[in-house]
This record gives sequence, structure tokens and C-alpha cells, in this order.
Amino acid sequence: MIFPIMKFSNITKAAVAVLAMSMAFSSCSKKDDIITTLSYSRNFEPTSFEASVVDNVKASFTWVTNKTPEKYIIELYKDSIINPDSLVSTIEVANTFGTTDNPYVTDELLPKHAYTARIKAVGNGKEDSYWAEMEEYFTTKSNGGGESEVVTKTASLSFTAGDAVAASYTVGCLTMNITDTDGKFTIDANTAYFGDPTNPTKYTARLKTGGKSSGKSGITLVSTGTGKVSIAVRTASSSSPRSLVVSKDEVEVANFTASEDNATKEVVIEGEEAVKSVYNYFTFTIVPGTYQLTYPDGAVNFYGFEVTYTEQGGSTEPTEPAAAEGSLNFGEAAASVADGQVFTFGGATIAVNNGNGKFTIDLNTQYFGDATAQTKYLTRMKSGGASGATNGVTLTLIAKGTVTIAMRSSSGSADRTVELLNAEGTSVQKWTVGDSNATSGVTIDGEAEPKKVFNTYAITLDAGTYSFSYDGGLNFYGFNYAPAK
Repeated sequence: MIFPIMKFSNITKAAVAVLAMSMAFSSCSKKDDIITTLSYSRNFEPTSFEASVVDNVKASFTWVTNKTPEKYIIELYKDSIINPDSLVSTIEVANTFGTTDNPYVTDELLPKHAYTARIKAVGNGKEDSYWAEMEEYFTTKSNGGGESEVVTKTASLSFTAGDAVAASYTVGCLTMNITDTDGKFTIDANTAYFGDPTNPTKYTARLKTGGKSSGKSGITLVSTGTGKVSIAVRTASSSSPRSLVVSKDEVEVANFTASEDNATKEVVIEGEEAVKSVYNYFTFTIVPGTYQLTYPDGAVNFYGFEVTYTEQGGSTEPTEPAAAEGSLNFGEAAASVADGQVFTFGGATIAVNNGNGKFTIDLNTQYFGDATAQTKYLTRMKSGGASGATNGVTLTLIAKGTVTIAMRSSSGSADRTVELLNAEGTSVQKWTVGDSNATSGVTIDGEAEPKKVFNTYAITLDAGTYSFSYDGGLNFYGFNYAPAK
């Protein structure tokens, strides 16, 4: 069959051109990109949600929406949206607010505190919009009552090839604690660039994990400030991407994928003969507390850490404690003690290095205190021997406070020398722990016979990580943490 040749007018040619363009654009789009319904939640979702501090202790909020809803809801958080307990207030805001000409301004907030917030639109019986979270924390200032101003600081951590791997590293408000029972961590020379391709940071060594994270091999980060951490990290295998997961209180905070694609390739860098790859930092927000870094897929290599954070300057007034008081005992008898297990009590934690499997928990009733006031403990955690490479306890405080320890020598006839060492390995306290440090014949309500009451050992410490050194078996009955006033 022969089809006749058809001639098109100018109008018809234009229509064909439009149709062709439409088909061309359609061919480049995914099926999922076709809009079949109008989503109210997306159409009304606030964007560009920002805050600035006015009058030192008030927050001024602005945002943008495509359509005007019935009203807005703002949730204001102290420190962290991750933790529901940090919710300060829920505010209903009229739809006339939000512009730069008419921002929403809060009542007075606490001075010298970090806050964040989120916002959603509510509209006339329709589905609420999605929450829009603030990208940056904002920090209130002094209210003029003698408090110090909040100071923003930066700190960096890099490694030196050939150095031994330390048990902990400090970078600004952050302490990095390393569990390396199997001795897999090493530091070697390796050059890599991270950050802005126009002005990258050069690292010349890396901390190699030597394998995936586990109870015997891992990293925890303890923060005493509020801010952001940027990690310079790469997969240990160029052909195998590796996950890096950040968690706090068993809640996932961030999940990154370290791969060779996480970089800008073929960057010309002054001083380098060949073009280089510049890798992206992985960045997440921190508040006071303990974070776990896990890499479940395999080994990763850390080149450095960059921290931007806020803390108080030299205050002439007492400030609000940054952490809660807490006590620790060891629960049920015969409970196992995992290598690397962490126990939390208020603003402090202890982590147990049980690489030789000697730590155990059993029943043992004892009183600690003095003749006038006592605490009764029913169980104890036994070290099973002297501290060493595979036997030990580290203590971490997220804020300055007093730690009180209920402990005894494992031998009634042999004293133990117990030292507490800071992150640099310097002794900050030494005790002689033995049964002679006890009060005998104490009458206690509920007890038919007088009892022996053992001394506790108390020390006030700055935020940071400390390790115990002991020259023989030691039994821990309990810990208490009280933040500095």
C-alpha cells in the first residue's frame, strides 16, 4: 500500500514540533516522575526554615510556603530532635507569620543554650504537611545577668604514620574511644584529600580498623558540646562500599556509605603533578552524650575528624548541669559481661574490656557508706585479676561531676592499689582499697545483727575519659554520678 505524501501548513508544523518536544521530554522522564495527583502535604510544606537570635534570648523564625495554610505548628527542642524528652514547647502560629517582614518571635528562652526546631503547615481539614527540620542549631546568648557568652570553636584530629594506636583521642568537645582487643587497628602513611575541591584538606596518614566493627573492635564518641562532626573516612577496599552508622542511645543518627564514588574526580591541586580525587566529608550533628560508630560491612580507614561546637566561656555564675545524676548496680547475678559492654549511669558510662573473659557478675550482699548512711548492694562485678591489655574498665563523663565508687579488693587480706588515669595516661587519683577501710559493728535498720560498712571512693572529674589501673582482682559493687553544680 502506498501512502500519500502529506503537506503541513505552518500551524501544523508548529504543532508537530511541540508534539516532538513533548515526546522527547517524556522519553527522558521516569514513569515514577509523572504527577497524577496534587499532594497537599508537599505543596504546603514550609521550606527555608531558619532562626536567628534576637534580644539575646529569643528566637526569630522565618520560612517560605507556596500556599497559605490555616496555621503552622512549630516544635521547639533543646539540644536534639532525636530525643523526644528534649521537646521544650509546641507552638501554634497564625498563617500571617513567617516572612522576613513579619517573623515569628518566641518568648524568652534559656540563656546560653543550643536549640533546634521543626515546622509543619496545617490546612483546613486537609492532610498536614510534612515536618521541615531546621538545618542548623541556634544558640542563645547571655541575658545580661553575668553569664558568659557561648563560644563557637573548631578542632581537628589527624594521625601520624607509625604512631601506636592510642586508647582514646580528644578533639575539641569530642573524645574518641577505641576498643581494639584483637589488635587490628593500625596507623600508616597514606595521602588523601577531603572537603572543598577548590581548597581541600590534605591528610598524610590514616587510622585503619583492620576489619568490621564488633564487640572486640569498635569506636565510641563522647561529646560534651553541641555542634557538628565531619569525618574524613574511606572504604578499605576500592571495589567494596562500606556502611558507616552513627547511633546514640540505640537510635540511628546517621548512615553513610563510604565508596570511591564519594569524591570529585580529576581535581587539579597546586603542588601535585597528577590530578587527584577529593573525597567528601560525612557530617552529622552532635549534642552531649555517647555515640557509637559501627562499620558492619567491613574495614574502613579514618583520615581525620573536624569538629565545630559551642561551649561556655569563663562564667562568673553557676551554669545549669549538662547531665543528669545517675546510679549503677549490676543487676542479676550470673549475668554475662560482654567484651566492650557499656553501662550508663546518668551523665557517665563505664566500658568493660573483657578480652580474657575474666569479668563476671555474681551475688554478694554488702553495705557501703558510713555509720550514719549506707547503700545496700546485692551483686558485684568481679575483674578476676589485675588490669591489663585484655582486662580493664574505662570511665567517661559527658560533663564535669563527682563519681562515687563502691569497690573492694577481691582478697580480704590483700590491699589493692587502684589508680585513675586520664586520656594522656597521667594519674589523677590513687587509692588503697582494702577491708581495713571499713567500719565494723554498724547497726542498720532491718538487719538483726550489726554489719560491716565499707568505704566508698569519690572524686570530682572534668568531662572526658579515664581508665582504671589495679594490681590485683577488684570487685565493683556500684557507681554514682552527680553533675557539678
